[in-house]
Amino acid sequence: MIYIEIDRKKNIPLVRQVYSQLSKKILSGVLESGEKLPSSRALSEHLEVSRNVILEAYDQLFAEGYITAREGSGTYVSDGTYLENYSVKKLSPKKPIVGLRHEPNENIVDFRTGVPDLSLFPIKKWGSLYKRVCEDISSYNLDYYEPRGCYELRYELSQYLNRSRGVVSSPEQIFITTGAAQAFTLTSRILLGKDKHVIVEDPINNDILKIIRNTGAIVHAIPVDEQGIVTNKLPSDIRASYIFTTPSHQFPTGGILSIKRRIELIHFAEKSEGYVVEDDYDSEYRFAGSPISSLQSLSPERVIYVGTFSKTLYPALRIGYIVLPKELEKRFSKAKHLEDLHSPVLEQITLAKFISEGLLSRHINVSRKAYSEKRNHLEGELIRVFGSGVKIKGNLTGIHLIAKFGEYRFDPSIFDRFLDFGIRLYPIDIHAINKGLYENTLMLGYGNLSKQQISLGVERLYKAVNELAL
Repeated sequence: MIYIEIDRKKNIPLVRQVYSQLSKKILSGVLESGEKLPSSRALSEHLEVSRNVILEAYDQLFAEGYITAREGSGTYVSDGTYLENYSVKKLSPKKPIVGLRHEPNENIVDFRTGVPDLSLFPIKKWGSLYKRVCEDISSYNLDYYEPRGCYELRYELSQYLNRSRGVVSSPEQIFITTGAAQAFTLTSRILLGKDKHVIVEDPINNDILKIIRNTGAIVHAIPVDEQGIVTNKLPSDIRASYIFTTPSHQFPTGGILSIKRRIELIHFAEKSEGYVVEDDYDSEYRFAGSPISSLQSLSPERVIYVGTFSKTLYPALRIGYIVLPKELEKRFSKAKHLEDLHSPVLEQITLAKFISEGLLSRHINVSRKAYSEKRNHLEGELIRVFGSGVKIKGNLTGIHLIAKFGEYRFDPSIFDRFLDFGIRLYPIDIHAINKGLYENTLMLGYGNLSKQQISLGVERLYKAVNELAL
């Protein structure tokens, strides 16, 4: 009789256990081609299981071609079912945390940028809304959606962006994307290509630069200063299909694009018959006055506006959005359809209610106050520890700032060694196209750090730079 181990404590149906063990024995050659299998009645009695369990397992093996039935003779292993070097793969043991890009380490103070204070997010209110959505949703809302996504969210976004950022749009011009990265990917795909020209800020988010370069376009890097991209350095002898900018809080240096340069950028795009792509990744968190008005508000038909909820809510939500000039709607819709048809909808409906019920505005207000206090604390600690040896920039908006250390030089090879001191730091140079201009400058993200962690991190930084003699 065939040896098969049945474990009734396993969370695996008995039929699956019998089928799985028989198929593995056939593939590995334990049961050879032409070998006769026990009758279903005999095997069920031997294993002390219902005969229906064996019949269903045999039916599955028959359907997949492992076995054949010979009338009046019985059931046999089919020819050609032996797989040489077949081995059974064991499942990896379960881990308490699976899939996080940055698993937490309580021994490391991580100054990474772009991460909000995840403890501030009102997860119970969100969960209550999500439950309500699932309980109230009509069955037809579970069908496929158009590439733009949920109308309810696009309507709420249109109203919210106009109130908070001056963005001019209708719901039809808004597409919900799987994070801002998808918005940049699809925009680059429809506007760029080999021999097309694209203008980017230098430095620029390294991932976005990779997206742009993957199109084969010719990249022109323009330097930035405290007023953003230096428009008088825009090349006059090319027609740029695409000009990328972060006008409200330049990433990573923190500059704010002046109105004069905004107008010059728009004029350049008009002359090139191209588009300005505005990345508005964290401008809600401005600490002096209201958020800077969007560049899109100056020229809705020339500016493509991209935003995300990764900084305002939480990164794992993966909801971004793009506001397009009307003439690009059809092209983007086709590209989005071919990419993934549309982004997941239940989260979109929940987010629409989160906005309409005032929870988003309330959460941003609470977060802005918390980040203002953290920013002030980080600035105070840097000055207390480093004194006049540090200059702070890019600190009016967002959840990171720039610290410039006059007497230090941070060679790229040194950053792994900072881990020995219990800190993780990030150079601006990893985002720079022209290297070497920011060797004494660090990006310090504080969004997801406590005040205690900030103090400890600055102390460790001081100890590291002195012991490493940078």
